[in-house]
Amino acid sequence: MGFNDARRGVMGYYDLAREARLILTNLKKATPVSQSPNPQIALWEARLQDLGIYVASALAEMEDLEGSARHLKSLNPAFGTGNIEFQKALLWLYIGDVDAARSCISKEATGRDDKVILALSLIADSDPAAAVPVWEDLIAESPDSGATAMYRQNLAVCYLYLGKLSDVRFLPLFSQNPHFPVLDFMTS
Repeated sequence: MGFNDARRGVMGYYDLAREARLILTNLKKATPVSQSPNPQIALWEARLQDLGIYVASALAEMEDLEGSARHLKSLNPAFGTGNIEFQKALLWLYIGDVDAARSCISKEATGRDDKVILALSLIADSDPAAAVPVWEDLIAESPDSGATAMYRQNLAVCYLYLGKLSDVRFLPLFSQNPHFPVLDFMTS
């Protein structure tokens, strides 16, 4: 947060949000209704949504999970972009509200972020067997992306929960990247 005192950090975010609301209000007043959408308005609406996520995250870091949940519920979904919805879903999972996290993703869960939230939700619901194909699908879709290591680690955790230690042993966590050695922690 940039502050040594978490409360000061939250107050700093609230001050920034107040300034963003003021700028947004002035832009809306200055823009005629007949004019096409003003890109500055969209920019400040997105900034305000980002600040809302930062406040909810800071409250969760302060262990005020109830306050974070109330704040997340107050965020206006009309301005939300896919990234904001993904961040909200991650915060809902952190808080422990799996149903609220699922409500942030599309019903089809076709996008990468939606699949990540779906798989994490399945793990949170104590269903790692259902999460395995989702992680495998994500790994197959993007075998060389930076997120693949995270997908493989989560898949390994699912295998561990399922008692499939032999599957964990043959799961390369770091792909073929020469900068990351493949760790075979099961040999000894």
